[in-house]
Amino acid sequence: MGAGDHAWITGWGFGLQHSGTQPNCTLRVDQVEEGSHAFLAGLRVDDEIVSINREPSSSLSLSEAIALIKGSTDGLQLVVKRHLEEARLCLHLLDYHHWA
Repeated sequence: MGAGDHAWITGWGFGLQHSGTQPNCTLRVDQVEEGSHAFLAGLRVDDEIVSINREPSSSLSLSEAIALIKGSTDGLQLVVKRHLEEARLCLHLLDYHHWA
């Protein structure tokens, strides 16, 4: 997948935009489905993904990022940088179906 690629993350309710070249890639949230796990956890459009389950995202391809996210069956930890606030947030996106 080349620079500028997009992926929808089924089950979590958000989309990712990948740009740049390794080792300085950027993953940005470009869509959040209202009512989804991502929405309820506070993920926003334009949040930059800093890490996925403690794995720095700057060295990940979009395919690798998707594999890490899809492999997260019990919970997903994203650290994001919110550009408007210039803050890093740790979002715990839990798949509530596993807890029911």
